[in-house]
Amino acid sequence: MADTDNTAADTPTDAATSTTDATSHKDDIDKKTDDDSKAQDILTALGLNTIYVYISSVSLDTELKVRQRRVIDALASKQIPYEVVDIAHDRMAKRRMRHMSMDENAVPPRIFRGEIYLGDYFEFQEALDQKRLDEFLTKLSH
Repeated sequence: MADTDNTAADTPTDAATSTTDATSHKDDIDKKTDDDSKAQDILTALGLNTIYVYISSVSLDTELKVRQRRVIDALASKQIPYEVVDIAHDRMAKRRMRHMSMDENAVPPRIFRGEIYLGDYFEFQEALDQKRLDEFLTKLSH
């Protein structure tokens, strides 16, 4: 009988603890959201929040053209602002793309946020397929 009484007595405490845990978790989420918002504000102020898609408008490789179009179409369909950098018309842009990618043989499309390399077409497509595009576009480094 004593065991039953203890269990009954513990139930309200468990419910109170559960409510406290849920409130604490909500506070953690709110704080994370505030921190994320502040981080985004800082990135925007520094001009590091712009998404750049490096492409080449002059290429005989049809698969490369398809990949470039898929990246641009995906960003546009999700209403994510971006800027296109065409390496075919700007030799320094090609060097910059390869330097920031840390790959001297890098080919477009390559995606950056400011000067932060986010990934190539395959990494972008994987994030899109796994519904992690926001995470992909906001990561702090490659």
